[in-house]
Amino acid sequence: MSIRLVRYAGDAGPAWGVVRHGGEIVPLPGDYPTTADVLGEGVKHARELLAEPGAAGTDVAAVKVLHPVPQARVYCQGANYRSHMIESGMDPD
Repeated sequence: MSIRLVRYAGDAGPAWGVVRHGGEIVPLPGDYPTTADVLGEGVKHARELLAEPGAAGTDVAAVKVLHPVPQARVYCQGANYRSHMIESGMDPD
């Protein structure tokens, strides 16, 4: 079963939550300063919260969703065409 984690702007700053089926965010307990932290301990808490149907949640449309990896730079090399790969010095074969 997949787990949908979300980082969002909470009342006290950035927070992590798990998205329930139906689009509700249930806040994760604890503090997760890095994405690695939430992928470790946070996933355990998320599974527990999803097993509790009565846990209070907030509609995902009511919060500001934040980037999951703060201050990250994402680089992408387009290589969807053979000509792009050759131009980039990649071996298309």
